[in-house]
Amino acid sequence: MSKRGTQRTRGSTKPASSAKASATLNTHGITAVTLFSGRTFYASREKTFRFSKAGEVSFSSGIDEHGIDDNIDSDLRVILRKLTKKDSTTKIRAFNELRDYCDANEKDDKIQAILPFFVSHYRKWSIDPDQRVRDECQLTFDTIGTRMQKKLLPHLKTLLPIWLMAQCDSYAPAASKAKFLYTKLFYSVERQAEAVYFAGNEIMTTLTDEINQCSDALKDKKENEMETDDAHERRLTQVLLALALFLNYLEEKKRAELTGYFKTIFDSGKFWKLDQIKSIKIQSSFYRCLEDL
Repeated sequence: MSKRGTQRTRGSTKPASSAKASATLNTHGITAVTLFSGRTFYASREKTFRFSKAGEVSFSSGIDEHGIDDNIDSDLRVILRKLTKKDSTTKIRAFNELRDYCDANEKDDKIQAILPFFVSHYRKWSIDPDQRVRDECQLTFDTIGTRMQKKLLPHLKTLLPIWLMAQCDSYAPAASKAKFLYTKLFYSVERQAEAVYFAGNEIMTTLTDEINQCSDALKDKKENEMETDDAHERRLTQVLLALALFLNYLEEKKRAELTGYFKTIFDSGKFWKLDQIKSIKIQSSFYRCLEDL
């Protein structure tokens, strides 16, 4: 017989603490994400745990090391595996095949099955050294994003930091495609500002990390590493322009809510030394960023 005021359970089982359960999940690399519907999903690289309204947990396994679900059709699996290859030509062909697959399938659930994989690899493709890969990535994102629209919302905080950077790509065709999709899905300046504010913490965290990593790499550059230096130079330019774009969207009151992130960036000696790097692109984007402060 249970004591008065305590939670009743069947048999001798002990009621679970939601806080304790959440902490246990977090220690195993499982993150809680609350969607606009109010339901909570827990996601890890190995499995997805879905909590129903009744509190029951269902497991969806069968995810390979690349994040590809074994439950999707075999033709799609082949295409997605090609996208994990290092060879640029293979990836470019695979992007074409993926767009053809999307066009050939009228049911949105077929396209939605691609989203977790695409979102997890979007960052890598968007900063690929080969501008053709970056361009194909944004073109494919346009195809998927146009079909999915509101179904992108659960992934928006993950996508937006890199999506902003993609709009500032030094390769104009890739940048214009990323920008076109953004303005198509968020068709007014107000909606665009709402979107970046919604993902403000994630955007500032990503951009801060990128500034630190790229500035360190360029500081230690060697003459025989020109390819790597070019890549870091391009990324740092993108990050600074993305930060300027982000600042341009925010009203003064909303900027104040992110003071901690700005303090982290601007109190760092690394940021103020960026104008000393011998790169016209970096210096130009650095002063553009200061202009929008």
